[in-house]
Amino acid sequence: MQAAYISGDELIDWCDADALLVGLPQGDASVSARVGVVLDGGSRLRIDLQASAGRSCFHEVRCVNGIVYIGFGEYVFVFWPDSREFDAHHLLGYFGHLCTAAELEASEQDFAVLVGSASELLCFSRDGALQWRASNLGIDGVIPHSVQEGVVTGAGEWDPPDGWEQFKVSLSTGDKIVS
Repeated sequence: MQAAYISGDELIDWCDADALLVGLPQGDASVSARVGVVLDGGSRLRIDLQASAGRSCFHEVRCVNGIVYIGFGEYVFVFWPDSREFDAHHLLGYFGHLCTAAELEASEQDFAVLVGSASELLCFSRDGALQWRASNLGIDGVIPHSVQEGVVTGAGEWDPPDGWEQFKVSLSTGDKIVS
């Protein structure tokens, strides 16, 4: 399975794909962004993200274990293509980054995806469930750097533009570890 944001001339190639509208039931229903998903076997889905999801400079999409994770606006959306179900997780502030276990050279048995927002870090399991949320790690960006021996190490920006401070949280609980 593959997924990517689509825009501009690429939209022409996705007009005939099944489309799913994702966002909040109330608010602006116009479409702010689109994600194209190519499923195993070649069928395609287009996910249209409503403007009600918010706006952000950052947006990313990852496919892990047959699940699509979409970071956009003030949300991370978890999508199971087989059932066409979504979970929407509202973030404290804007969406920042998606990191897979593979990208952090960690075991996929422990987690699938870490999501950084303006101020928090979220951890999702292999089945797409939210395992934990660690808050108050920064005010203008939270980025995980590594996962080793059950500890997530990263940085949160507290005093922009260069006021990054390191943090450590437990991979199993999200609790802060004081050094």
